[in-house]
Parts: sequence; C-alpha cells; structure tokens
Amino acid sequence: MFKQFKSMFLLAWLYRFRKKLTAIIVLFVAAFLLDWLFSDLVDFLKSTQQTKYLNYLFLSKWVLILLSIGFAFYLIFTIFKVEFKTEKKNKTQLPTQKKTRQTTAKKATKAKLTEREKSFLTKKPRSKAEILLDR
Repeated sequence: MFKQFKSMFLLAWLYRFRKKLTAIIVLFVAAFLLDWLFSDLVDFLKSTQQTKYLNYLFLSKWVLILLSIGFAFYLIFTIFKVEFKTEKKNKTQLPTQKKTRQTTAKKATKAKLTEREKSFLTKKPRSKAEILLDR
C-alpha cells in the first residue's frame, strides 16, 4: 500500500514539473556532450599541429559547461517556487477611474448572461435553515 502511494506521489510530482525536469536533463546531457566534443577537437588540433587554438578551446569548453550546469542548478533550486501572476497596476490611476472600469466590466459580463443567470445574481442566497423553515 505504501509503495502505491509513493509511486503515485512520484509520478504526480514528475508530471507537475515535467518541463523543468526535461530542461534539467537536457542541460546535463549537453554538458557531457560538450565534454566529449571538445576532447575530440583537442585530439584533432594536436594531430594537425595547431596547438595555438587550444587555449581558446579550453576556455570556451569550461565556460559552456559551467553555464549549462549552473542553469540546471538554478532550475533545480527554483523548481518549487510558486509563480504568482500579478497585474501591473498604474499608480497614477484615480479611484473613480477604477470604479468606472469595474462597473463597465460588470455591465459587459451582465450583457453576456442569460435571463436565468441574471435572476440568480439578484436572488438572495438562503441557508439550509431558512429552506427548512419555509416548509
């Protein structure tokens, strides 16, 4: 029973963060691929006697690998960060402007409603006790 809950939790977690996890895996694979590619380039440059480019190759190899691994760790550390979507508010906006925008938005939504939906908007909600008293 515990194994089922554990696997369910793990699969739900993997599904929830699938985009970031695939990006992390791709970055680590890219780091290993860069290491393999640069070792092959070093062998080629040594065989063609062009050792003057090895300094630049060595520097570029480590810059790319460290950037890849650094970005992967950034994604790992921010995987549980909750992203809040906030609207940018104009600070110079007056309160009356806010009210007029709200009323026009309400009018626009009321225009889209059917008659039955409009009746529910004006109807006072009743509690269970009030319904029982009416019987």
